[in-house]
Amino acid sequence: MTTEGSFCMRTFTAAATLNNDCLFKAITIGGTIAASPLQAGGVCRSQAVAGQGVSAIFEGDCKVRVGAAINTVGFPLTVTTSGWFIANTTSGSATVGRNLELASSGDTIQAFVDFRQLAGAAVS
Repeated sequence: MTTEGSFCMRTFTAAATLNNDCLFKAITIGGTIAASPLQAGGVCRSQAVAGQGVSAIFEGDCKVRVGAAINTVGFPLTVTTSGWFIANTTSGSATVGRNLELASSGDTIQAFVDFRQLAGAAVS
């Protein structure tokens, strides 16, 4: 069973409808689904329509939804299209956390995330 530990959360203003399908996926500080780790500002924790507040975890031990199988516990995570978390297999690309459980595609798992600074991110 996936559980959560302590985490830090804040509220962003949703720029689009974030429904149940968005829960535990990566969202931007601007309140939309993130399409890359450099856009991501946190893990979506609530539903909202445009203009409403949406809660997001930006650091801590929380649930995330994965878009591909992860066969090694502790593997670095990144964000891909539609806000899914996946194993970061590309050297030098941005990492947003580490999985704490094995996963199949579409699973909700426990992970440690940190969106304050992206490890490996090259921003020009």
